[in-house]
Amino acid sequence: MPHMRRGCANEPSEGAHSSGLRIAQVLGMKTNIAFFTCVTAIAGCSNTATDNSPLEPSRDSRIESLAVAACDRYGDTSSGCPGYGTASSQKYATRSDCTRDFENRAATLWPDNQCSNGRINSVGYKRCEDRTKTYACSTGTENFYDAIAALDECKASAVCTDAAH
Repeated sequence: MPHMRRGCANEPSEGAHSSGLRIAQVLGMKTNIAFFTCVTAIAGCSNTATDNSPLEPSRDSRIESLAVAACDRYGDTSSGCPGYGTASSQKYATRSDCTRDFENRAATLWPDNQCSNGRINSVGYKRCEDRTKTYACSTGTENFYDAIAALDECKASAVCTDAAH
């Protein structure tokens, strides 16, 4: 029988019930009812299930993920992005240069005192990541406008909106 939870937009399914059991098994924990209820609630409420929970990625993890996404996009020449190299149209010679730059930018935009302790909102983060990937691939005048849009989507007041844990 599925576990019924309050506060979820959709009613739980056997899938959510099974997800909680799988998480408990992977963690090697005994599945007592309190733990199982907690894990099932986290796994089954919404597409932002890890937002505002103990499973939410840390600020440092989000910064790293943003840099990986941006640099994956920058290096995707099949999509018309510049790619890595030393030509005048290429901002980054190596993936390491790209990663370091985007990590530094995100760390500046998301200061520890505003964005640590689970304050990064999953929806805000996703908007920022999408805008950052667009910015990473743009060139010329388009790059200027994409940079402004990325700064707006990625500022702390747009991304770090959750209450601290």
